[in-house]
Amino acid sequence: VGKRPGRKMEYVANFGSIGNITFTSDEYETLIKVNLPGLKSSGVRWMVHNTWWQENTTCPPADEAYYDPLMIGHSTYCVKAVGSRFEHCRVGDMVGKHGPLSAHSTQDFIDLSLPLNGMASVLNRAVVLGTNPPLCARIGEPLEEQLIAKFDGPYLKRSVLISQTELLRN
Repeated sequence: VGKRPGRKMEYVANFGSIGNITFTSDEYETLIKVNLPGLKSSGVRWMVHNTWWQENTTCPPADEAYYDPLMIGHSTYCVKAVGSRFEHCRVGDMVGKHGPLSAHSTQDFIDLSLPLNGMASVLNRAVVLGTNPPLCARIGEPLEEQLIAKFDGPYLKRSVLISQTELLRN
């Protein structure tokens, strides 16, 4: 009897000299690693924007057009709660789910409602930091995508790892 294969996807939003935010997802959750040592201020609002974004275009404000594919809208019930599924939060409401960012931020968050694939995927959307002026980075620079098959039966104990480092389109 073998275990279910796992799929790991990892993408980065690169803010240049400010730092980056890495998104690593398996089938169940997304790990968000914030590494922004160049962030100068605290209490910075952050979000995933509703539209697809390309570098060298105007960065939208950090409180405008949260990514909301489930059409939840603004909810007073969206509060920071570790391990919560955030049923009352817009997908892109990072402040509501995880709180604002602090200066020189290095933080990790687990998000159960931030998909990197499928119909509600956040890939190629902008992460917007509410600095003055706002800063944007596209979620989409692939670090690595892995497919892992593990076999742990009485006659076969092996695992197979397939890695790819280019962006795959669904």
